Amino acid sequence: MKNWHIITFFIPFLLISCERTPVLTVKADGNYSGSFHLKPCIKGSPEPVLIDQYGNGETAACPSGNIVVLVIKGGKIIRVPNKNVKLDRTGDGILTGIIVSVP
Repeated sequence: MKNWHIITFFIPFLLISCERTPVLTVKADGNYSGSFHLKPCIKGSPEPVLIDQYGNGETAACPSGNIVVLVIKGGKIIRVPNKNVKLDRTGDGILTGIIVSVP
């Protein structure tokens, strides 16, 4: 097989393209609206994530890139648009917070 080097070149790209975007599920009170802030990378955090009355919560998730956020609110599941999800990072890229604006 003469083209093995071409095949081995494309395998990493195929693996990366198959990677799924992580999904973060958050449970909010039925009348909650506005933004909430999550502390990431906290081992043992509940799933789905529970936010308090001040809009704070903890998650075990440590996303390295984009994430999908689903909010369970009043018996409905709302997918938060990507533009309403912000990953706060330090200057050297360490994730310090996830800020989500609930529509």
